[in-house]
Amino acid sequence: MAKDRYNFIYTDLVENDADLLGMIAYALYKRQKIEFIQGWRERLGNDPGEADLAHFHAISNSRFQQETYRSQAGKLAEDFLNTSLEGQAQELEHRLAGQANEEIRRYKPNYWTGVSQGVVASVISVSGSSIYSLHPTAYWLIPCPCRSHVSISVRATLRSVPSTPASTGSPARSSAR
Repeated sequence: MAKDRYNFIYTDLVENDADLLGMIAYALYKRQKIEFIQGWRERLGNDPGEADLAHFHAISNSRFQQETYRSQAGKLAEDFLNTSLEGQAQELEHRLAGQANEEIRRYKPNYWTGVSQGVVASVISVSGSSIYSLHPTAYWLIPCPCRSHVSISVRATLRSVPSTPASTGSPARSSAR
């Protein structure tokens, strides 16, 4: 008779002490039982009797309802883990982004370093250009083994050109007279 008075759904829902989904399913059963009792009180103004609770227990102890409790428990656990993992993923992403930015800043030159590099490059370029523009033959004056055959042939050509006496006028003027 005492067995009829108590509901042993806990042993049906929870398989062992490590069955977290079973424990969540049992909590869902208890929540539904409390909602049933509160609804009864609101509608009728008193607590349900043993016969009234027997109807609730018959439904909640059915195999289908117990599978529903476990299914809801699985969904709650999954939602909890997803929310928890999303928070951890966002925190990890934020932390890694900060570390990446710090690494980039460490290796990337700052603005003034870039400006100074540009100024030095400009000075070198202008200096080199000035040397060649001041003395057009500077290219030929700088020794380079790759140009030795060219300078020899230029010298030979210059030696072979006959020197002409200075004329008083250009040929075009003399023929125009």
